[in-house]
Amino acid sequence: MSDTAAPKPINSVRRAVAILKAFRHAESLSLSEVAQQAGLHPSTAHHLVQTLVSERLLDQDPITRRYTYGLGLLGIATPAVRAGLLTRALRGPMAACAAACGFDVWAAVLQSGRVAYVLRAGGRNPHRYSQPRHLLQPAYCVSPGRVLLSAYDPDQLRDILRHQTIRHYTDRTVTDIDALVRIIGRVRAAGYAEILGEHIEGARDIAVPVRDDEGEIIAALSVGELATDFTDDHLPFILAALRRAAAAVEAALTSGEAGRMAPP
Repeated sequence: MSDTAAPKPINSVRRAVAILKAFRHAESLSLSEVAQQAGLHPSTAHHLVQTLVSERLLDQDPITRRYTYGLGLLGIATPAVRAGLLTRALRGPMAACAAACGFDVWAAVLQSGRVAYVLRAGGRNPHRYSQPRHLLQPAYCVSPGRVLLSAYDPDQLRDILRHQTIRHYTDRTVTDIDALVRIIGRVRAAGYAEILGEHIEGARDIAVPVRDDEGEIIAALSVGELATDFTDDHLPFILAALRRAAAAVEAALTSGEAGRMAPP
């Protein structure tokens, strides 16, 4: 056989791809809808869908029996799909954390060396300050940013910081790169970051990492409020609540239970 001969398509792979493509324009599908959109006999679709569920590329709701993209796609999907899957895993634990501590809880990811806040769970505190969602913020002077930057070794970190515009937002802002590398090293060792008034005068924020099933930091959970409301007395309780929420998200990412944990 010639090395240039066209490869023979593997029908089972082609059918599995057709099933995954069926979800591009639908948040969830029934088995019959999957079969119809993929052009498959229902029994063929059933066997392939169950295989994709076992590989966590699809997930099935135990009540509605409908299928959605699975959290196994986090490792191979486009950034937009990954963001949607991560949000699904974050929502329930963040809501529980906000209810427990009374403050807003934020989820953030790193984009181009800066922080993007992607989700908020509202707390009870009436004096909250707001962070614009999807507007990139400086990573070096906010607690979720320092948590996310702690995923990098010192040389990588210096390279990231050198490509950022580092300036004073308040008199407290740390702008020296070597000092920031040392501070972020302490964050890495402690497993959380706390900042007082470096980005917003009079504000205090604290953040913990969220890790995937390989231990890589993929997001940060944080609470940030006016320091007059977020006092030293609140700190141990809020840190514990954030760590519980992060652990719940990580468990969901590992087990594929995120879709069942998230409220409608």
